[in-house]
Amino acid sequence: MIAKLAADPKAINCLLLCLYALNCARWAFAKEWGDALYWAGAFVITIGVTWRHF
Repeated sequence: MIAKLAADPKAINCLLLCLYALNCARWAFAKEWGDALYWAGAFVITIGVTWRHF
């Protein structure tokens, strides 16, 4: 099951989205708005690329 999940590109992108959200929250908490916006942008781009066919 783990091998099947690891082979699914959307599952990998969901993991990346979680990491991007955590990075965004970390930089926002530190009041580093430029870095927080960078990770928010990466989050939005990944969503757009991953689910562009819906």
